[in-house]
Amino acid sequence: MARNTIIAREAPSDVTESEIRALFSKWGEAVMDVRCEHGLWYIKLAGEDDAKTACQEMNGTPFRG
Repeated sequence: MARNTIIAREAPSDVTESEIRALFSKWGEAVMDVRCEHGLWYIKLAGEDDAKTACQEMNGTPFRG
């Protein structure tokens, strides 16, 4: 099973998919899918290495901050 999905939590309730995509735009085509379920955002990237790098670089990044 590939581990290529980042789960983003504690985002404002009015955040949009386009805002999440913009936040992860550095990875461009590596972002395969973005969806929200029960207030959690799931960002699926092309591969595990992309997901690890994005997670490490984005960890602790304030949203709208």
